[in-house]
Amino acid sequence: MFLWMYVDQWNPRTWTKASCDTAQAHQKAAHTAQLLHKWACLFVEHCGNLPMNLYGSWNVSLLDKGDLAEAIHRHLQSIRKYVRAQDIVDYLAQPNVQQKHGLKKTISLATAQQWMNMMDFHWTKSPSGQYVDDHKCDDFVTYRQNNSYH
Repeated sequence: MFLWMYVDQWNPRTWTKASCDTAQAHQKAAHTAQLLHKWACLFVEHCGNLPMNLYGSWNVSLLDKGDLAEAIHRHLQSIRKYVRAQDIVDYLAQPNVQQKHGLKKTISLATAQQWMNMMDFHWTKSPSGQYVDDHKCDDFVTYRQNNSYH
């Protein structure tokens, strides 16, 4: 943004004014404007020696790293039929699991729900109040014939 402001032909600024405006736009102090000068000069001198921007490096899911997804999948399969997102939260809260996968804490329930979706788990509601249509079974037919009210 600093360099863009400096070369903007519609609103020309001096080097110092562009760095101050950039720092102010990001709600930073004058020290940030000084850092922008330093970084830009380093870039010009060394063609590419800018500080590493961490934006985007932290938004890669832990499921994409290592064998964590496989371990969670195995754990959920061991639970069998009725799995919940809370099962992932509880699993990742175990100290031995955290140590194995390099985690410092467990994940939130919302993250666990997203992970279940990413791992193709689907939520369904258990049927309630349904009946089995067995009125044609032999024992039921016999019961109805012997206990009918005519």
